[in-house]
Amino acid sequence: MVRTKERCFELVDDKGERDLFALPDSAHNIARLVGQMDANGNRIIIAYNQRQLPEHIEDSAGRGYLLMFEDLRCTVNSGQVRGTARGQGTGQCLQTNTG
Repeated sequence: MVRTKERCFELVDDKGERDLFALPDSAHNIARLVGQMDANGNRIIIAYNQRQLPEHIEDSAGRGYLLMFEDLRCTVNSGQVRGTARGQGTGQCLQTNTG
């Protein structure tokens, strides 16, 4: 694992695929998976809510998935959600430059 920014880390495998992690802005000091990127720059972004649960997933094509948790059951609402993924500790660690 390599630190890329003050609160950001990434794991890179031999194929150039990256798992992106970030420490949340809260008192929790456990890094969360906030994205994945392949060697071609295709990516997913994972945003978390205040309860530290994944809330929104977006891919590089702009498809978004809103996750809603009720009693620790997850419901996925898929659709064309455009824009930047919301939540804590997401976009600041993503790097679209693969070179």
